[in-house]
Amino acid sequence: MKKLIFLIIILAIGAVAGYWQYQKYLQNPETKMIRIVNDTSLRVTKALLYETENSIENSKITYKDLFENLEIHYGQVNSNISELGEIVAAQNMNREKGGILIKYLQSTQQVLTAEYDKYQKSIEYTNALKTVRLQETGMAVSGDVNSKQME
Repeated sequence: MKKLIFLIIILAIGAVAGYWQYQKYLQNPETKMIRIVNDTSLRVTKALLYETENSIENSKITYKDLFENLEIHYGQVNSNISELGEIVAAQNMNREKGGILIKYLQSTQQVLTAEYDKYQKSIEYTNALKTVRLQETGMAVSGDVNSKQME
């Protein structure tokens, strides 16, 4: 019985010490920087997968949802840039190393902006193409491309 109690006490002390070390690890500035860069990379990868894995035309995602997701990713990357800048400034870290990471995050923001703009242009192109086809077939277009009326 004494051995069991002793074992439980040792396990409890080990668990507390392990948890304390894990919390200390999470507070490490380099760990935070790695988490920020990983989060940003995953967000951009997810945004790019909308096009490569599930083509927009064949997927069940709507353009509205797509644009909302891109805006959410963009906003989170923006806050990641701010957080990374604070970490670099607070730690008096090598400006070159911190600058490279911030440039990387800014580049991912540009990728998200380019994706957003590309999908906007795609919608404009599709609507213009529908309008031209409707005009060629003699259909009148009143307001929206989707409303078809015979002349």
